[in-house]
Amino acid sequence: MWSRISALGVFFLYAVFTGSATTLECYQCQSVADCNGSLKNNIVQCNPDYASTTMQSMLQIYPTLDTVISPSNKYDCVAVDLKLQGQTVETYMIRGCLYSASKICGQPTISFSGQLKCQQCDQDGCNGAAALAWSIFLLIGGWIVTRMFQ
Repeated sequence: MWSRISALGVFFLYAVFTGSATTLECYQCQSVADCNGSLKNNIVQCNPDYASTTMQSMLQIYPTLDTVISPSNKYDCVAVDLKLQGQTVETYMIRGCLYSASKICGQPTISFSGQLKCQQCDQDGCNGAAALAWSIFLLIGGWIVTRMFQ
């Protein structure tokens, strides 16, 4: 009986961690005003239109990005914050979906003085501010459920 419950628990955890949707969901906004304002919690299902929109915004900072990314059926979420030297707040802020490619954040950038933060990830909502807190909550919840069935 416990083996059935354990198997059911493993299946449940797999479903929770992998999600039931096959399309990646990412936060999507293309400016500091939007990302901190009306579109702060805007989550979209990745598709070619959103990937194209994000690509156009990213090209302002990563001018050769279009040479390493090709259309595909796999997406990554990205988050980019650029604060120019002497500024107290971000100058550019981009959140969105891109076609999956290795090391998007490691591509050459425009010449600038300041601080650039870039994140590339492949889990639903991983490019938002609250993503880390949610991941920790799921990890602890999974550990508790596992302990219950031992």
